[in-house]
Parts: sequence; structure tokens; C-alpha cells
Amino acid sequence: MVDYVYQVRAYVDVSICPRGTGSSTLGPSGPPSSGTVSSVTFSASPTGYGYSESNVPGFGTTGTPGILPMAQTKRFQAAEMVPNAIGTAPTAANIGTAISSAATDIQGQITTAVLAQIVGWATGSE
Repeated sequence: MVDYVYQVRAYVDVSICPRGTGSSTLGPSGPPSSGTVSSVTFSASPTGYGYSESNVPGFGTTGTPGILPMAQTKRFQAAEMVPNAIGTAPTAANIGTAISSAATDIQGQITTAVLAQIVGWATGSE
């Protein structure tokens, strides 16, 4: 019998998104929690909103469809081993610890230079 260990892989995409197009705009609090904004129902990209798809996740734990990103996206990634005894099933807390560690790793990848690149997208800089 082979003893297995578990791993968490985390991918975070930071993208620039329009605040809204046409009659739809997002408020300063971020993505909406309901199905409409300014009387515009979430639909395809002409209104700036899209459906949840494999590479366009929704917002929150329910995956509510929301605003679509534009062209500029920066991907960060990290892998962490789940801290549990070899050959035993991990607990939710073990997986949560690995996720937290991966988030810390990804946060460390956002250097001053990387942040400057991301901030520059708003002015048309690549």
C-alpha cells in the first residue's frame, strides 16, 4: 500500500475590471450580492457582467455571477502540502491551514514592482 499526502494548489488572478458600462455601474462596496444592479440583470458581456464558467468564477460562497475582467490579468500561484499525518485523511482544518499558507505565499509575490505594474493598467500601461 502506498501512503499518500495531500497538496493544495492556489491560483489567484488579479484583473482590472470596468466599474460598469451603459446604465450599469458598481458601487464603491464592490461586486453586487444580488442579481441586478441599476435595474440591469446580470447577463452577457454587453452590460459588463457574465455567467460563472470554468475560468470566470462567481462571487462569494454561492458563486453569484458578476463583473467580467478586461484584458490585463496577472496570475499568482502557490502550492502547499496539507499538514496531516502520512496515510491519514486530512481534516477541513488541515486543508484550511494549507490554504492560509498558500495565501501568505501569494501575498509575498506582490512586490513593489508587481504592484506598480498592476496599478499602471488603469492608465493603459501593460
